[in-house]
Amino acid sequence: MLGGAFALKLSSVIILPFLQTGHSSTSNFNSCLHIRDFFFFLNFRKGRVSSVSATARKLAVIIWYMVVKG
Repeated sequence: MLGGAFALKLSSVIILPFLQTGHSSTSNFNSCLHIRDFFFFLNFRKGRVSSVSATARKLAVIIWYMVVKG
């Protein structure tokens, strides 16, 4: 299990730059907005630590599918 302080550090280092990154491509930007909306929705409902870990898992699953499926 991740500790609260570690999870918050993880959010500021890894997840938040993905959420704040602007892309020139419209489709990439819209995908980024969906993940950002997911993060903020969970942040409101469950709290910051849960939203950080759920968003990190969502990004990991997306990356895993891109690697496996090509």
